[in-house]
Amino acid sequence: MMPLVRAEQLAQSIGLVAGDVGGAPVDQCENPTPDSEWRVNDLVNHIAMMLVLTRDVGTRTACNPALLAANPVPLLAGRPESEWALLVNSLAEPAARAWSEPAA
Repeated sequence: MMPLVRAEQLAQSIGLVAGDVGGAPVDQCENPTPDSEWRVNDLVNHIAMMLVLTRDVGTRTACNPALLAANPVPLLAGRPESEWALLVNSLAEPAARAWSEPAA
């Protein structure tokens, strides 16, 4: 079981990341990040994958190994980048909630 304080810190961190994704203008999706090998949309894809994995580990759900190689992750695949922030935000609360449960 994760101590409540750590679960709260994780939830706060997830909230900050989701807020940053939500605040990134769609017209900047192709821009490089400080790591010039990654574009903004690569980073958003990575964040989405990490939120899915965080949720699954917290709920002790088997993760699909193909997720680690998916680009973009299935949740984002085929969706316009203008929807990505909303989709990432939809993953944030379940990921944080999973770690607030005593079984996590």
